[in-house]
Amino acid sequence: MLKFSYERMEHCRTALNLSEAYVAKFLGIEEKQLKMIELGMSEPTESLLEKMSLIYGCEVDYFKCEQPVQENAVLARNGERVSNHDQRQILELLAFQKELSRGRVVKN
Repeated sequence: MLKFSYERMEHCRTALNLSEAYVAKFLGIEEKQLKMIELGMSEPTESLLEKMSLIYGCEVDYFKCEQPVQENAVLARNGERVSNHDQRQILELLAFQKELSRGRVVKN
């Protein structure tokens, strides 16, 4: 069995701009427990991993892989595959949001 990747769980949550409170409520756990899992201080159950895969739109095995997280990985909240066209649009939106938060977007 592969080791759980704490980094991937936090990456999924932040990539989707989900708050700890929102994810914890969806998972049916306390926000403190989610923080402990993301910090590697607590191990999630298989049931919790299944719920995480639903909210983050990836396979459970994604959390059990020790390979580095790809920065351009696109996740879906509904668990369905995202088309290539939709992935490009999502990545463009995320890039725009990042630039906007840095004050680099010129308003007309």
